[in-house]
Amino acid sequence: MNPTEPKVILSAEGFTARPDLMERAEVKAAKLRRHEHPRVGHVRLHVRLATPHNGTKVFTVTATAETCGPDLVAHSEAARPETALNAAFTKLERAITAAAGERKHARQALAPVITFPATVDA
Repeated sequence: MNPTEPKVILSAEGFTARPDLMERAEVKAAKLRRHEHPRVGHVRLHVRLATPHNGTKVFTVTATAETCGPDLVAHSEAARPETALNAAFTKLERAITAAAGERKHARQALAPVITFPATVDA
């Protein structure tokens, strides 16, 4: 993770992203950064507009949250970019919560108990 100020990096493919989409991403990323463990740095978003052969437009969002450990990635698809963005951030939130739970569980695990055979003095 870089020591610079965390940012949201949004790239759009197949359409021009509106400023309100970037604002929504900033608000959602601020919620992710409230977590202490794992600490979230940069959030990278790639929004792609795809038109399959059936003609229905689909927005695909790939969201990546950079942490001091492995980066967390979430994908989502929807008919509107805002809906896909919300779904991707919801998945990232779940992944961050799960990672924090694993860390907490590992920290609270008990050390193995070693028993020695009893000795009798005669």
